[in-house]
Amino acid sequence: MRHDDRPGNVDGRDDPEEWVVREWEGDEIPVRAGGFLDNMISGPDDNSYEKQLERGTMSWSLGDLGDILWMMVPELRPVISELAREEFEKAITYNRYLHELSRAELCDAVSAILLRSLRDLPVWRDTAVRCLTAMRRVIKDTGDDYRDTFANEIMNPVTFAGLWPALAELDPELIDVMRERPEWRGALEFCENFGHRQ
Repeated sequence: MRHDDRPGNVDGRDDPEEWVVREWEGDEIPVRAGGFLDNMISGPDDNSYEKQLERGTMSWSLGDLGDILWMMVPELRPVISELAREEFEKAITYNRYLHELSRAELCDAVSAILLRSLRDLPVWRDTAVRCLTAMRRVIKDTGDDYRDTFANEIMNPVTFAGLWPALAELDPELIDVMRERPEWRGALEFCENFGHRQ
C-alpha cells in the first residue's frame, strides 16, 4: 500500500508511521500499529494480554499486587480504580511522584471478596479460586515481601471467620507454596493451628 493510500486521522492529517498493512482472511487491511486489530491479527506481542499476564506486570503498572489483581480478579477493578484515582489526586496535591497502590488497602479488598466467596462457594467458587491463584502468584514472584500484609489483612481474617479449612481445600497448592518458604511457615502454622481448634 502506498503512503498516500493510507487512512488519515479523524482531523484529516496523515500519520504514515502509525499504520501498517496486515493480511486477514485473504485481504490486506490497514490497521493502526500496535492497536487492538494489529495485535489480534499479527498474534501476541510483548504487550498482549497473554504476555502481560505471563510477566505479571502491565505496560502501565499498579505495582506487583495491583497488576495481578487487576488482571485476574476483575471484580476488584472498581476498588482498584478508586485507589488509583486517590493516588493520582494525592500526587497532584502534594506535587510528588506516583506511589505504588497501598498493599494494605488492596489486601483489605481481597479479604472482603474472599470472605464472601468462601462463605458461598457454590456461587462464588470461581472468584475465590482466582483470588487465591493471584496470592500464590505474588508469593512466588516476591518471596516474603507480602508475608505480613497477607497474614494480617487476608489470612488472619479468613482464619478468624472459621474459613481456613475451606481455603486450604480449595487451593492446596497455595498452602504448599507457603510451606516451602521458611519465612511463611509461622503465619501458615498459626492459621492451621487456630483453624483446627475451632
